[in-house]
Amino acid sequence: MNYSYNPREIPLGDINKLTTAIKLGQQNANKLWGEELVSDKFLNSIPITQSYAYCLVRSSTLSDQLDDAIFNQNFEDGRGLLRHQIEDRTLLETFIYWHETLHNSLSQLDLDAYDDCFIKIMPNVVPYYFNFVVDYSEKFLGQRNVIINQNLLNKWLKRTPSSFLSGKDERGIPDTPTTYRGIELKSPGHKRLCEKLADNKIMFMIEAPTFIPFDAKNYRKIDLIVVKNDRALIVEIDGSGHLGQKREDDYRRDYAIDDNWSHQIRFSHREVMDDLDLVFKRIMKKLDKNYGDIRN
Repeated sequence: MNYSYNPREIPLGDINKLTTAIKLGQQNANKLWGEELVSDKFLNSIPITQSYAYCLVRSSTLSDQLDDAIFNQNFEDGRGLLRHQIEDRTLLETFIYWHETLHNSLSQLDLDAYDDCFIKIMPNVVPYYFNFVVDYSEKFLGQRNVIINQNLLNKWLKRTPSSFLSGKDERGIPDTPTTYRGIELKSPGHKRLCEKLADNKIMFMIEAPTFIPFDAKNYRKIDLIVVKNDRALIVEIDGSGHLGQKREDDYRRDYAIDDNWSHQIRFSHREVMDDLDLVFKRIMKKLDKNYGDIRN
């Protein structure tokens, strides 16, 4: 392979080490894939820093898939470590994972200009990984016409600590542990549940002012009203303040609601914080149109 390079940026000795590593990564990826996945023509068309990033991503992700088949006897396409990476790993976790992968890879080469190489290679790793996610999603997860939203990805990757410390999201709306899209909620658990519902494309209403016939209060704010499958579920999240007189008020409120709409569920704040997935599953079960009569 013939690469152009600037000796002041990467020493010739490191260029040779990177070139050797690229060739090895190319061979490993092609061997694991069973055909030519990484071609000489492609590698020669891009700078050495991009070539190294490309081979690292391809060989690492394919190795994970092979390891999963060997150690877990998981041979079915679309399952295992790669699927876990794509479906369950957050963007931050992905960035940390590839940061460590590149660090370990370059450390083994014993480079003279390690820091310079790392800084120049790392910006290419994450985009190549997401290109792999697109290919993998289309081939193994059955999705079609998958496209990475580069604007959103770039916005996230370019955010600085000062933007997080400003207390505002990317739209300039105040963002605190108890606010969701500019709406002040009662607790962090309330916010986490809202985010979980939104991530799963579930319709809901927050802090909904509600008039209940025969209620002692003029109106109340219902924590959440979740809507799915032509069904609506009232969800309440109790904090530590829901004790004593407050608990009695909750009972009166529930009794008044039951005369009009019995489909409701109540969680403690601790339940939401400790096991959000279980809380979400219980809500979805209540909203299953096959679950039974609405008063059950």
